[in-house]
Amino acid sequence: MGLLFAVDGWGRRWTLYCLDPDYAALFAPAAHTLDLTADVFTTKFPCWNGGWLIT
Repeated sequence: MGLLFAVDGWGRRWTLYCLDPDYAALFAPAAHTLDLTADVFTTKFPCWNGGWLIT
């Protein structure tokens, strides 16, 4: 499982999950600058939490 801590364009923190850890690793260098949209959430990272936490 891939895990990514990201900040959206409004400064909100998100914890994103996907089944492919290599795919999540591609985003890691820019996670703090991602401008996330609902499309990214639902198609690329089907599971997420608001804030930086693992539940």
